[in-house]
Amino acid sequence: MPARRNKSDIVFQEVRNRILLNKLKPGDAIGEVALTQEFGVSRTPVRQALQRLAALGLVEIRDGAGTFVTTVDPQDMRYAYEVRCALEKLALETCMEHIEPEELDALDARFRAFLNQLESGGEHAAFEEMAFAEWELHDLIVDRSENHLIAPAVQALTAILRRYQITYISGYLRAAREHIELIGRMRDRDVEGAQAIIDQHLKARTTWHPAQEA
Repeated sequence: MPARRNKSDIVFQEVRNRILLNKLKPGDAIGEVALTQEFGVSRTPVRQALQRLAALGLVEIRDGAGTFVTTVDPQDMRYAYEVRCALEKLALETCMEHIEPEELDALDARFRAFLNQLESGGEHAAFEEMAFAEWELHDLIVDRSENHLIAPAVQALTAILRRYQITYISGYLRAAREHIELIGRMRDRDVEGAQAIIDQHLKARTTWHPAQEA
């Protein structure tokens, strides 16, 4: 059975997801009292959760002022994508031998469903669902690599990249198609083909703009 999460973990995961999904936006204040009431916990687990979020660079704790969601520096975002691109291309060299076809089939089905929704003007909620599916695929590539140093290096970039990604939903139609193609290359054990798609996909993220066409 999975380990039971403690109260601090629950608060941490929920607030982290709200920030990554841009439900809590840069500059927003996060009140300790409001969190204690929402989750029915004392201030101790809330403060522990906020300290963990601060260590990830997601929030800033200001003495006497409170806790605030940090901003994302555009230059840091571009650098982060460059590093992630290089690391994921390296992970692709060994991960395919350790991913089951059924895992790829399940992800492929999800992206095809998202693509159908997007092409038909589906509900906004689909964007959040697709974001989680995209993170799952990229995490799978990294986690199954034989190079055990890649995963912690990519994890350090997560806070920057995922916050940026969810605000640029205008590129999701293109992204859905790219992920379907990426899964196909992985299914065929085509390392170079998969690396080319990763290179194209992640480099495009550094130039997306909210006003762009999908």
